[in-house]
Amino acid sequence: GTPIAGFSDGAFSTAQFNYPRGTIYDDTQQLLYIADTYNHRIRACDEQSNLVFTIAGNGQHFKEEKNSTDGGFEAFGFPVDLALDNEILYVLSAEFNQVFKLNTISGVSKEVARLPFNASNGERIFPKHLEIYGKTGYVTFSNGAVYELIFDEERKEKDVITQKEVSYWYAHGSWYYEPKLSEPKISSVCLIGKVLY
Repeated sequence: GTPIAGFSDGAFSTAQFNYPRGTIYDDTQQLLYIADTYNHRIRACDEQSNLVFTIAGNGQHFKEEKNSTDGGFEAFGFPVDLALDNEILYVLSAEFNQVFKLNTISGVSKEVARLPFNASNGERIFPKHLEIYGKTGYVTFSNGAVYELIFDEERKEKDVITQKEVSYWYAHGSWYYEPKLSEPKISSVCLIGKVLY
């Protein structure tokens, strides 16, 4: 990418980003996915062709809370981090504190978790980092707190491409760690198997 903030797909040397934050590499697709936060887009880098392209988002942010988007060029609000588990790409959106699963081919997204807007003390907080492994996930917030997600509710949807009914897991959560004034604030976590670092 160029050193100038903006938006442009294309060759590695001329592509532009605007506050790219979370990244994740997909071994299966051999693509690096990027949460391009201020462009409200999910981008992909293909090292084989040296090209950057957009897979979701149109540059506009969410005007209201959404539980799904219908395609790659609908609005996507302030994506700040990505996680990949079992070939599912998850997007952490800071617009309304939500987690979406994203179809990297169609760009269709479906909400899989809704996160708190406020800490226990009433402070407005924003999600920063997402980690998912199996049916467990963790989100770190701007106040240094950690929120645990458990994917425990099976839901159904119609696949846009195959038109077949498929199931997915929706998560519910609770505070895992909320720092007191004298305690450390956590900026990110790493989940390896059942161990949280």
